[in-house]
Amino acid sequence: VLFHTYTKILESFIQNIDNSKYSQLEYLLAKSFSSIIIKTSKNSKVIEILKQNHLNIYEKFGKEGTDTRLKNWKTIEKSMLKWYKETHGTDIVSVNILKALIRYTFYKDENRRDIVINYLSGKDLNDEDLKSVNLDPWSNTHLEDFSLKAISLFGKLSIFDEPLIISFDQLEAMSSDKELLLNFGESVKEIITTTPNSLIILNLFPNRWREYEALFDNSFIELVGKNKILLNRPDATTLKKMLKHRAKYYGIDLDNIFVDKLIYKDILKYDSIRGVLNRASDFFKYYVHNIPLPKEITITLEEKIAKLIKRVEILESLHNIESDTISQKKIDFNIDTYIKKIYQQKLKEYDKKTIIDDKLDIDKLKYILESIDEFYNFDIDFFKIRKVLPEHIIIKTDKFQYVIGFLHLEGRQFVGRIKNFNSLVVNYPQYYFRLFRDAREKPIRGKVSKDEQLKLNNTKNGKFIIINKTDRVIYETIYQLITDLKNRDIDIPLKELMERIFDIYSEFWLCKLLKS
Repeated sequence: VLFHTYTKILESFIQNIDNSKYSQLEYLLAKSFSSIIIKTSKNSKVIEILKQNHLNIYEKFGKEGTDTRLKNWKTIEKSMLKWYKETHGTDIVSVNILKALIRYTFYKDENRRDIVINYLSGKDLNDEDLKSVNLDPWSNTHLEDFSLKAISLFGKLSIFDEPLIISFDQLEAMSSDKELLLNFGESVKEIITTTPNSLIILNLFPNRWREYEALFDNSFIELVGKNKILLNRPDATTLKKMLKHRAKYYGIDLDNIFVDKLIYKDILKYDSIRGVLNRASDFFKYYVHNIPLPKEITITLEEKIAKLIKRVEILESLHNIESDTISQKKIDFNIDTYIKKIYQQKLKEYDKKTIIDDKLDIDKLKYILESIDEFYNFDIDFFKIRKVLPEHIIIKTDKFQYVIGFLHLEGRQFVGRIKNFNSLVVNYPQYYFRLFRDAREKPIRGKVSKDEQLKLNNTKNGKFIIINKTDRVIYETIYQLITDLKNRDIDIPLKELMERIFDIYSEFWLCKLLKS
């Protein structure tokens, strides 16, 4: 949980800010490093340059590759490391993370910067890459411990800039996994207690929070839930103003389009802000693009019973929960349009800087499979052996047994894992083995690594597969669609959603596998 949280923080930090050539991470490091150097350095020229503008740290200390730049940065690094050790101690993991952040600020070459980001994401880099950025390898570092120290370090640096705000969204989907929820609670407690100058926000429906309160112990509730802000639905007048303001931002006067006052009445009757926006969008498309309005359909008796059962289950474990009335009608939901929307969103995100992680990819696959296991006949398992394997899962259908693994690592970690994977391919000829690697990762270069990759591809039951752009986007789309449904962003039966996914992406490897 901590590693996933940290990688998402790092991933958001390295995105460029709109209308700026710098990222959040660059702004944070420039402000905090400049403040520390001004306080600790004895070099008056360096202090004056940074006082003029903290962003000068990237521009004013010599050209790339010159002795002047190297000399200046050695002085800066010395000041930074002295400050940290005197203020926060000599923990080797934290010091190495700080060294990596200093290197990231020093280098202008994007290739070296990418290597530093990979290092900061906890990856075991090969000796050549480590030497190119002058960093020490991670040796026997526990990822959760590493992640907590990295988050804590960002908090310590943020003292010189703005508070570190960590917002957890889409928490509804965890409600079916008690173990994950408890781990999440412990991780949030650790972040709060070790990360200074931080604000932790959990976005949840009120009923869901009450459900979680019944599960967590008092230490979590007192620490995390001591400040609760209930966001009530705005009244109709406010919602109407919000709608018109949103449209005005795009140069649209809604009153010129929605001339019939009854249209606003129809739009504003929905319970949530999202519902109001979606209904307004329906009417806008109807009047501007002549796209027919979705039909209102009556909720079936089965749907009413399912909703009532769900409420009863919650009420049995909770107290004082107000039940809303079940609407007699709902808007017909266009699944194809929504799937296309999410696909386009993921397609756009593909080219953004991304932390690609083996564990996260296998967790997404596990999440998808566990969400749909009631509709498709398969079992899931994993190999219980002491050897270090790629992150993997075994999927057993009526006819076949598949082993799906992800291996985005490189260097020693790549070699060790693929060797052990290849041993399984030989020893389990009744299984079909598929090992995936993202196309955005560095190509496999080492001779031993290439030999093991070739060995896997030359077996009858094994294959090494590069995840291309299309397959990655489809994978992320399926994961997001299921997450949106579980978070109540869309209101359709899961089976109906999955049937459409399987129709649209029938040639995608996961859809083909589950149909086998």
